[in-house]
Parts: sequence; structure tokens; C-alpha cells
Amino acid sequence: MFHTSAGERNEALDRLEKGLEIHDPALPYLGYSLFDDLRPHPRFQDLLREMRLPEGDKKREGGRS
Repeated sequence: MFHTSAGERNEALDRLEKGLEIHDPALPYLGYSLFDDLRPHPRFQDLLREMRLPEGDKKREGGRS
């Protein structure tokens, strides 16, 4: 998460992809606003599809930010 807040997109995406490989239980939180900077990136969208998560930000639409 540090890489995301520091604007280091490639490093953040590398770690998220690694998290998918090792089945990191924190990955379902990708819908939270912390990841908004990564959301438009194709690699991030691929992660969402692979995890079968909605591509939109459903958690924020539901009132969380």
C-alpha cells in the first residue's frame, strides 16, 4: 500500500500481482479509494477481472470512501 500512496504505480501493481499469486487475503479490498490512482491502469483492471471483482468502485458507491 505504501507504493500506491507514494505514486509508485508499477511497484504497487507488481506487489498486487504477487499478492494474487500467493492468494493474499487483503486483495478483495481493491475497491477502496486507496487504489483509485491505479484503477484506470490495464494491469489493475486485469487483477479485478482475475479475482472476479467488479471493475467499478462498488464499495465507494455504497457509501464508503
